[in-house]
Amino acid sequence: MVNRASSGRKNLGDILLEMGAVDQKTLDEALIIQNRRLGEILIENKLADPAQVAQALKVQAATPLASRGSVRLSIEEAEQFLDLFDAPSGPAIPELRKHFESLLLENSDTILLKIKTITESVGAIAQKKIEFETVCEVAALEKTLVAEIFECVLHLVRNAVDHGIEVHDERVSAGKNPVSRVAIRLSVEQRNLCITVRDDGRGIQTAKVLAVAKKRGLVPAAQKSLSETELARILFSPGFTTKEVATDLSGRGVGLDAVEAVAVRNAGTVLVRSEEGQYTEFELRIPLRMYADRLLVCRAGGTLVAFAQKQIANITKSAAKSEAPVNDAGTLLGRKSNRITQILRLMSGAEWGVEDILGNDMYVVRCLNSQDLDDQRVIGVTRVDSGEPVLVLVL
Repeated sequence: MVNRASSGRKNLGDILLEMGAVDQKTLDEALIIQNRRLGEILIENKLADPAQVAQALKVQAATPLASRGSVRLSIEEAEQFLDLFDAPSGPAIPELRKHFESLLLENSDTILLKIKTITESVGAIAQKKIEFETVCEVAALEKTLVAEIFECVLHLVRNAVDHGIEVHDERVSAGKNPVSRVAIRLSVEQRNLCITVRDDGRGIQTAKVLAVAKKRGLVPAAQKSLSETELARILFSPGFTTKEVATDLSGRGVGLDAVEAVAVRNAGTVLVRSEEGQYTEFELRIPLRMYADRLLVCRAGGTLVAFAQKQIANITKSAAKSEAPVNDAGTLLGRKSNRITQILRLMSGAEWGVEDILGNDMYVVRCLNSQDLDDQRVIGVTRVDSGEPVLVLVL
């Protein structure tokens, strides 16, 4: 279901739903069409040249996105926010902080639901047997960043389905499962949001890309092969497509270059990996300013620290006399813990000792600028209810 901001006036779609004029699936598909980018509409209707539109996107990408610095609130949300200032007593500040943070973030359930709407819509158009797998390994992300994510996912899924996934007979001839697979994964790695879209299709056909690149004058006519760097540069070139005829999914010249534009706009990177006949994977990394996740808050080296719960396999009490040496989590900050009472065993098998465990809960993390940090283990800062700052570390 596509999320719509609440207001005093009902949306047309909500009224049509109540009347029974449309169902929820039809409404969601219509809203996706409504939210399509201007460039796509102009190219599909042959109102503008694809190369010129792609070049305009590059110019747009070089301009800082002002909207990432602002948040639009409904009247109801603004009133709830202001009411917290009038609280005569009680934990007003922590509650104020939590409420404000909730207005800035989109939870993973909503993100997954929106991505599902994209995959269902694209899958229906493609008329191929495709199994979509979507995983979101973070509890919540910035709402303003989520809009950028969906633009990328839409283009990458379209690319995977139309360019990567083979038709039924081609898959069977290659000895593959007739049902293809497209995996979409969102995760936090260090201080970056990592988005990967991987399909088990035919892979990037380098010879075909080279032929089209020669025809367009992107490489010398005598060139015999492409390096990985050259291949990526060509794929992300403005208006580039190997499709001879445009379809409802691709071939219009706006796709991968739009994904690169999002990466540039957000100081991120986009990489492509492929093996011909096996798979294609695109990975987009965007620096995060804020996200929410379940953290384990501990004390180590006399300082409050937190670790992502998903890193930890189990927790055991420290034996009075342990033969095996245990890493002191305090040393991550250049300090030594007074007495290790708990041992965190990671999914990797490594063990780290802490002085005490304060709790396990959902926290909002404000990421620190990597340029200001010498230690890449420090991701950011969160706060406990008392307001005391907690350093979020990666083990």
